[in-house]
Amino acid sequence: DWRLGAPVPFDVGVVSGGESQLVDDKRTATSLSMIVRVSSHDLLLNHAIAQSDDGGATWRNASLLLNVTGPTCQGSIARLDDGSVVVAAPHYPRWRYPADRKNMSLFVYAPGDTKKLHPKVVEVWRGPSAYSGMDREGEFVMFEGGATFRYASVMIVKTNLTAS
Repeated sequence: DWRLGAPVPFDVGVVSGGESQLVDDKRTATSLSMIVRVSSHDLLLNHAIAQSDDGGATWRNASLLLNVTGPTCQGSIARLDDGSVVVAAPHYPRWRYPADRKNMSLFVYAPGDTKKLHPKVVEVWRGPSAYSGMDREGEFVMFEGGATFRYASVMIVKTNLTAS
């Protein structure tokens, strides 16, 4: 049963949102978390998260994920069985096209704690990588990547993540 939800507001300094993905995050029976590709004051902070407690009828401000650092690129989101939120995105600390999108990584946030300063970071591919998607439970991540070019192929990795 699909219904149009409310627009997602942004924190001050977060602009140009798009390429979003959401997941039921298990905080409550109707809670959702959404990853949004954004622009900000910092060239390496390009992902924000917005959360809803009412199935998307309303949203809290999308705020920057301060430790998901890397180039501007779509990211994906999943949740583990314990409610931990997992974000997948390239994790490379330089902004220099075309060698900026690399090191596909998973950022694991404890249940309800996307403001955590130091999420668990798991690198799944050291090399050129870009757009990603995960299954809802974060068991698999699919992304563009290759040995020398980020769009060379579609790669699928079993994450082996467990609730911690």
